[in-house]
Amino acid sequence: RDRLRSRGLGDVYKRQSRDDLRLIAVVLGSSSGKERFAAATSLLDYGFAMFESALVPIPADAPKTLPVQKGEEPTLELCYTAPERCLAVKGQGNALQAEVELPQTLEAPIREGSVIGSLNIKNSQGILQSCPIIAAKPVDARSFSGCFRRVVNALWLTA
Repeated sequence: RDRLRSRGLGDVYKRQSRDDLRLIAVVLGSSSGKERFAAATSLLDYGFAMFESALVPIPADAPKTLPVQKGEEPTLELCYTAPERCLAVKGQGNALQAEVELPQTLEAPIREGSVIGSLNIKNSQGILQSCPIIAAKPVDARSFSGCFRRVVNALWLTA
């Protein structure tokens, strides 16, 4: 879709989408409406000519859970916050890679939303974007009462 908005006082913004790439051009303080619209169009043409929206999937071998030591639960469910797509220089989108950085194990307690690791989107020059991998649910530390409850439940179910 192509949208154009004038905000008065000599400024304009224009939104446009092509091939999964959405760009916004903002032009401030031009002397005429024609000049503003031409500048916004020129900015968008440059953006679409120079950049692309590249698909950067999470690696297939990325873990969905991690083991937890000293926790009420044996594993922690992970939540990946990385976007599906990333802005790349035109023609270099296929060179983007996603790399997961996580510890081997975790120790309870772990709060929901805690940052556990990162998913780094990289190209040949280095990391372009680092996205947090967070705890999807909390894991409480193992306690005497929790252990006692599990023993009672196990005995109750087997009796």
